[in-house]
Amino acid sequence: MKRLIRWSLGLPIQVEQADFDTATQKELAPDLTVLDFGNLTLMRAQGQYRAGLGRVFAQAPAAVVCTDIEGTRFPLHRKDYAKRLKVASLSFEEYLQAVAGWFQSEFGYGMGDCFHAGRAGSLRPETAVFILKPGPGDLRVHPW
Repeated sequence: MKRLIRWSLGLPIQVEQADFDTATQKELAPDLTVLDFGNLTLMRAQGQYRAGLGRVFAQAPAAVVCTDIEGTRFPLHRKDYAKRLKVASLSFEEYLQAVAGWFQSEFGYGMGDCFHAGRAGSLRPETAVFILKPGPGDLRVHPW
């Protein structure tokens, strides 16, 4: 990941890589934070990752890139999320809008572009990658 970021940006920048718990304990002031979770979902963001996410956003990065893996199990959890969000039914895009709203209300970071990948030949979403920036967001969902 470190090499990819340096290469893609083409800049002589310092890139640090660590697991979430270790990285959120460090005092850093990054311009860009990439959180490549193996298991982030809205429920986990509101639960076990809430404190660490708070530390990340308290550092006031210019942007945060996150991955959300709920798409892999969304058909199984659709009813649970609909109930939790107090709606009759829920599409994956509506789930992403709920994620965007939560990050905005909790941390003041809005979601702009969100990319999601599905299996070849399938409309089922898989992982979503989204970019959060300070201020309100204008969510735009793109297939990957």
